[in-house]
Amino acid sequence: MHKLKRKQIVNLITVTIFFISIVAFSILHLFMDDEKISLIERRRLEQFPKFTVSKLLTNQWLDSFESYLLDQFPMREQVKYLDISLKQVVFKNGDVDGFYRVGEYLSKILYSYNESDVIHNADKISELYNRYLMHMNVYMAIVPDKGYFTADHNGYPSIDYKLMVDTFMKHLDKNITYIDVFPLLTLKQYYYTDAHWRQEEIYPVAETIAKKMSVEISDEKSYELNSYAPFNGVYFGRSEGALQSETLNYLTNQVINHAVVTYQDESEEHRVYDLKNLENLDAYDVFLGGPQPIVNIMNYEATTKKELIVFRDSFGSSLTPLLLSGYSKVTLIDIRYMDLSKLNDYIDFTDQDVLFVYNTTVLNNRVNFK
Repeated sequence: MHKLKRKQIVNLITVTIFFISIVAFSILHLFMDDEKISLIERRRLEQFPKFTVSKLLTNQWLDSFESYLLDQFPMREQVKYLDISLKQVVFKNGDVDGFYRVGEYLSKILYSYNESDVIHNADKISELYNRYLMHMNVYMAIVPDKGYFTADHNGYPSIDYKLMVDTFMKHLDKNITYIDVFPLLTLKQYYYTDAHWRQEEIYPVAETIAKKMSVEISDEKSYELNSYAPFNGVYFGRSEGALQSETLNYLTNQVINHAVVTYQDESEEHRVYDLKNLENLDAYDVFLGGPQPIVNIMNYEATTKKELIVFRDSFGSSLTPLLLSGYSKVTLIDIRYMDLSKLNDYIDFTDQDVLFVYNTTVLNNRVNFK
């Protein structure tokens, strides 16, 4: 009887504490401003839904309100940081939700190696070559993700990068010239909290590619370093607050400053670096507007009539400005957002140089090449 009464008291205390916590957090929520974004999840948070009778009758408003309450829960980010810290410090998890830290560098486990996807993507690029690019000078550069430098040597799952590249090139049309940039890269050329490389560190890559394509580009000393801070990379929220914000740098010179950029189906003119994008959730969009199906860049400082077409992902967005001085016009194409059968509706394929530049994570996933 005594034990039963004691258990009832414990249960009562537990329920009371829970009830008080719910009430306290609810009251706290009334006095807190809603957060716009979640750094840890890299997404915009649900805002208070606009009320209409029709939305209420169809439960749409209630569903939105429920999402709003979950997103705007007081101390939500702190709770998530605590969860990450407990998993890493207390439970000694090497990675948390697929993210791991090596020194100051945060990386994401990108495993496993998908051979069929790699072959599929090589076949797609070969199909592109045979449909549009035959008799043109076509080149291929593959950019390793950060896991190439951080995973295997530190005990984390890693793909066999040599096998991946060899398989890809084996199935790629033999008329496409491979440019090996792996030896030119080290971990220090990547951001601590982001997946991307640092533009100010990749001039040797641009120079090597330009030489292979028999093009002369601006001297490295011609560039001026411009900085933006604080920059929080796509992995920043996974650092449980242990890593500091970084500085994003972008390079300018006379060619870049005078170049004019237009996007597909738009008449408005832009610059190579759209500085308002520095305030985006992903500030890396500053490089040529981020994800865009087609980007045209006119170089009015050019001393040549040569043109370049770049099939690229976001790594190519920061590389291309360093190649711009060698061409009068550069067209960037992101085939993840394009119907390949209709490319010639937008591009006049004549005698341009062509460069494919893709990160290993893109080539390892067939969803990127439909």
